[in-house]
Amino acid sequence: MKRLVPLALSLTALCSAPSFAAPESEAIALAVEKTFQSKPESVKKMPMLGLWEVIVNKKIFYVDASVRYVFAGHILDTKKNRDITQERLTELSKISWKSLPLDDATKVVYGKGQRRLAVFTDTRCAYCRLLEQSIRQVGNVTVYNFLHPTPLSRSLSRKIFCAQNPAKAYQDYMLDGKEPEGEANKCDASALDRNVSLGRRLGVAGTPVIIFEDGTTQAGSLAPNDLQARLTPKHGE
Repeated sequence: MKRLVPLALSLTALCSAPSFAAPESEAIALAVEKTFQSKPESVKKMPMLGLWEVIVNKKIFYVDASVRYVFAGHILDTKKNRDITQERLTELSKISWKSLPLDDATKVVYGKGQRRLAVFTDTRCAYCRLLEQSIRQVGNVTVYNFLHPTPLSRSLSRKIFCAQNPAKAYQDYMLDGKEPEGEANKCDASALDRNVSLGRRLGVAGTPVIIFEDGTTQAGSLAPNDLQARLTPKHGE
């Protein structure tokens, strides 16, 4: 972990807001909503400096009990060498594996496929193709690819999704640049729309986004060594 700096240097005062004296979380939530016209998802007392953690749209900031002072930045514990804010952000970004509609994904198996990943991917995304190369090198993984097309990639995504062998069609294009020939086969491709809607609900702003079995996520591609380190070990690996 990079060297941590004192807490005082990591917090930046953003603004002053009207004072609200009640320290309870409900009162603080109301004060935050009134001041910023945005309802907080969570308000929690922190164990230091009289600060309260406020979460709005999965973003974290801190206020004092009066909501007069608002701070943005990371709280760092220099004694324990911890980034408390980043740990919380990681927790907030988790996605339950059981909540994923895997039937809407294009399933690709590398090797024995004993480990699992879900990936929001786009056929016209260069970083998605880099990720596919990393996945192939790592091996022993089953990948559930949620095709997440843009208007520019929808036609190709439909061709792949409706191919006789979607997994092979996906690999052929992402690894070798070989597009399915001819027009797209007729099939129910409504899963593509559901994938886009799912991505919107989960906050997917770009591709690729990787979801690991433990619920943690990674935006962007990973090199093979980094991907291997993140995969949940299975069967003694």
